[in-house]
Amino acid sequence: MRSTILTCAALATLSFGVSDVMAYPVITPSTPALATGTETSQAAINVAIGPIMGLTPASDYQLYKQDVGVASDVGAAAPYYKTTFSNSANDPANALIEWLGGNFIGSAAKYLLVKDGNHNPAWYLFNISDWNGQDDLVMEGFWPQQGAISHVTIYGDNGDNPDLVTEVPEPASIGLWLTVVAGSAFAARRRRSAC
Repeated sequence: MRSTILTCAALATLSFGVSDVMAYPVITPSTPALATGTETSQAAINVAIGPIMGLTPASDYQLYKQDVGVASDVGAAAPYYKTTFSNSANDPANALIEWLGGNFIGSAAKYLLVKDGNHNPAWYLFNISDWNGQDDLVMEGFWPQQGAISHVTIYGDNGDNPDLVTEVPEPASIGLWLTVVAGSAFAARRRRSAC
């Protein structure tokens, strides 16, 4: 019996320890956009995209925003994400948004805005509602040699629930918990049989 419990605990630890992280598809200017536009001010963009997303005013639904050349990001999700701009420090055509752990964006409706502001289109809006909030978001090839990404923004609808959901326990913690439960069950059984 003891070996059966220990084997089950070991298998549970192994199965929970296997990651099933999938990469979100790379987003490029050729990815079908929900909308594009020529507005250059953030206020005008928010007015334009709010009705498209069904989130008005759009500024109230901004969960995460990172500007090129600005050290800190903003929004309720800022502590949990990091954006790296690349291809050129001052003229980036690429961006990577990474989840750092902890809470994550769990809204049912999620949108990504990629903005330049000096070209046509000045911005792209993508529906990323199928993004799980934990996979990397990779953007490539925006305004190459004719502009640059100026910032990226994630919008989300929370309805009556929080936009950020609590982190799912990591697999190692679940495995450890199962091992403790199995050990406790074994100890209790052993005490009963000793009586």
